[in-house]
Amino acid sequence: MSTKKFLVITVLFLAVTGIASAAHYLDSGNHLWNDPANWLAGTVPGAADEINFVGWMGSPEVCNIGSGVNAVAGQVYVGYSTNSITTTLNVSGTGTLNVTGDVRTAFVDDATTGNMNVSDDAVVNIGGYLIVAQQGMSTFTMTGNASVTATGLWNSMWVAGSVGHMYLSGNSILTTTSTEWDGFYWGDIDPVGTGGAYYSDPHMDISENATLSIATGNKEYALGLIADGRLTANGGGLENFLITDLQNGQTIFQVPEPMTLSLLAFGGLLLRRKS
Repeated sequence: MSTKKFLVITVLFLAVTGIASAAHYLDSGNHLWNDPANWLAGTVPGAADEINFVGWMGSPEVCNIGSGVNAVAGQVYVGYSTNSITTTLNVSGTGTLNVTGDVRTAFVDDATTGNMNVSDDAVVNIGGYLIVAQQGMSTFTMTGNASVTATGLWNSMWVAGSVGHMYLSGNSILTTTSTEWDGFYWGDIDPVGTGGAYYSDPHMDISENATLSIATGNKEYALGLIADGRLTANGGGLENFLITDLQNGQTIFQVPEPMTLSLLAFGGLLLRRKS
């Protein structure tokens, strides 16, 4: 064996063994999470692995978790780079993603774009936080009957100018359980509800019959976000929401069906006439 070839093999061995707890995605072109060829170590990640989408095979890169795929991870970074890459993670069909730690998008650099789409009947369970646009730009979208559950949600944080836009539509449900005031949103300098300046650009819009379910302790904070136009329903304010406090400590922010809105408006008209 030549000395040059031996050195190349040695360097590659050290690279792989040195990041044994991290799984680096290499998009070979079929964009499949469950294809061993798409991972540096040649194996699909396990429940203890830190998943890094780094754009090493070019940008934009795409990773798909589709029907029949039950993906697991310890931590997920969608867009982990300083090279202005764009990464998109799609969970669709009946695919599932179970993460014991956090899922973080647009990590490390403010020019990085990390997008995530959860659609159809897909399910994502996050033991830690869902962090959208930690340092860069991110669009997080839920459609269909998709379900995402996380301890908490941080949207647009750490770096001035980070942009996190979230869209919930269809019958999708996003549930968080943290009772910390910052366990729902981040990104503001002044208290929400005062029209204060924002350090970064967080926004969420809920449409159709989608639902945001958060710990009741965060209700007033969420109402402040609505007042600031950072949390909207069909692009509008408080009048477009149905807000319900449940006995299990959760507050439901839901968009009513058009017929329900009509009935609410009709009821209000009757009340005005009676008065």
